[in-house]
Amino acid sequence: MTATTNRAPFCTLQVTSSQRPSALASHLVEQCAWGLMSPQNVQRLMALALEDLQAHRAGALDIGSVEALSAIGASGACVNNTYRDLQRKLSSPKLAEASFDFMLPMKSPLCKYVVQEYPQTVLLPHVMFSIMYQHHRPQFQTKFLGHSTALDDFWASQVGSPLVAEFPNATDPVWCQYSIPLAVHGDGTPVAGLGKAWGKMLDLYTMTSLLCTELAKDSLFYLFAVYAHLMTRDSTRAVWEILKWSFAALATGVWPSRDHKGERYPKHSPNFRKAGTPLAGGYRGILCCFSSDLDHNSKNLFLNHWASSRPCSHCPCTNVDNDPMCWAEFRKDRAQWQGECWSNAEWRALHPLAHPILCLSGIGIRHVFPDWMHTKHLGCDKVSYGSVMHLLCYELLPGTAEENCDQVWSECVAFYREHGIRDHYKRMKLSLFCKPRAPHANFPVMRGKAIEIRNLAQPLHHIWKARMTAGSTLHSQIEYMLRCSLQLENMIRTHRDKYCYPPPLAAEFRSITEKYLILMSAIARTYGESGRKLFDITTKHHILWHAADSSRMLSPSRTWCYKGEDGMMRVRRIASSCLTGTKHTKVGRKVLQKWCRGFTYRFSHGVATGGASASKNTENIHIQRAKSRERGVIVRHGTCKKTFRESHVEMRGA
Repeated sequence: MTATTNRAPFCTLQVTSSQRPSALASHLVEQCAWGLMSPQNVQRLMALALEDLQAHRAGALDIGSVEALSAIGASGACVNNTYRDLQRKLSSPKLAEASFDFMLPMKSPLCKYVVQEYPQTVLLPHVMFSIMYQHHRPQFQTKFLGHSTALDDFWASQVGSPLVAEFPNATDPVWCQYSIPLAVHGDGTPVAGLGKAWGKMLDLYTMTSLLCTELAKDSLFYLFAVYAHLMTRDSTRAVWEILKWSFAALATGVWPSRDHKGERYPKHSPNFRKAGTPLAGGYRGILCCFSSDLDHNSKNLFLNHWASSRPCSHCPCTNVDNDPMCWAEFRKDRAQWQGECWSNAEWRALHPLAHPILCLSGIGIRHVFPDWMHTKHLGCDKVSYGSVMHLLCYELLPGTAEENCDQVWSECVAFYREHGIRDHYKRMKLSLFCKPRAPHANFPVMRGKAIEIRNLAQPLHHIWKARMTAGSTLHSQIEYMLRCSLQLENMIRTHRDKYCYPPPLAAEFRSITEKYLILMSAIARTYGESGRKLFDITTKHHILWHAADSSRMLSPSRTWCYKGEDGMMRVRRIASSCLTGTKHTKVGRKVLQKWCRGFTYRFSHGVATGGASASKNTENIHIQRAKSRERGVIVRHGTCKKTFRESHVEMRGA
């Protein structure tokens, strides 16, 4: 017999008979039931509604905004006009003043062979910089200057660094005192037809300060976005010529006297009156880093393609086997390319028609940093960890491949639980690294998020060390390779607060990387000679050497794309909301408008809008996480037994 319960059904709400149910609550529950809203959003909105009701009872609530918002779109009768009416009701954010409209030659959405001019909009970095200083001074401090000594610490770490070798005033203490190092991230993100052959990619560019340690959504400044399939090489140059002019003005710290075409501003115009005056009280922004993946660098920065005969833009290596200049040769006594890496001046002489941003004063190929996330976690580690999992499941362990995979996963779970590792795989199966129906047909490659692959290093090394065949030279090499990979990740974690690695530390970091690459090459050669597809070597292994070598200029944790990719997820949601009823050529402008408003609201009304309830919710989250960490310690010490799901939820803070 089923026990009775007083709990109300999900789709109805219990109310007193003399009262009508809340229209807002009923609507939110219905939206949640149809999957249009998450339960977390339902709770959040109802908490804000309750806070407003309490303020209204106390006579402290202005309901004018509620009435105004409910009246947009003719009170819902004209739904196609709601966005227009909303824009008219809201005041324009200050950051929107940094927008710059221009005509850009682009491919026609109807025919890719026809190029026409369409209106586009970018946010000018030097204007955003000035607006943040003039109107949002506390946020300027946190988002550009960081903590009180961050600026001095950064330039002190760059003494003698190739990063600032061509900056004429880098040795001037006064210049360094007011120069803020900036980084630009660019990449493509799918916004339409996700997973479909006709899917569309949006090229997105953001800017951040290298001194800022805040979350991506609080520290990334939007520059521009445009559909990738509409862009041509001339289109890319046209956009970046404007941004080059803006970054050049930002580097001087004063308002420019000429526009992006080099023409003087008309007399008595607002720009003419501001020319030569400080942008931000003497502060200036210096572009020091451009980070992206290899594919984006090839398409949008006009650098060498990773699959070409000259696959690297940082050195003169080739793809000719058994040649001292071969990109796959990592032994120091034979890798001739290691001693012939380009300087900015040498590279510029070989590429007179380089990308506009690489023609800025003091900027060159040395400022295009190989991304550690894409080259190692989504490159080298995918190959090596996939091959190790393949060996464990199909060779070393005694059961079937499925049973062995479950066994390896159970040991990984125990390791995650014991060491309190949070961001990891939620499950493990054969299809994550090979095709179960043809497991030996292709090279094993680990699938998953970059952070999941990164956090697989520790448990996989632990399992391999316990399961490898004793006395096997090849297995010992694999163990040493995994150990080197783990050492690199531990060094990054230990020195994550450094802006760059001091010479001894940078030399050690590069030495371990060279050992890792030499071992990978030797292991791949051994399995290749026996005709087995394991431990594939790709050009990302070569780029990894350059990423390690660049640690003497900026540490990998300062240049990797984790923050940029996180910010792209937020902008992708904005872009997805702009697709309906918007032409492809106008999506970028609408994204810009929404980002300016959302970013301004975020720091003008608190990290999470909503006043007291927001701070209370944030406080509750911190308390839950503190308690979960305590429970995680109990689980790790083994004084109580919990399922992995329970302990995992506790460690994540529910």
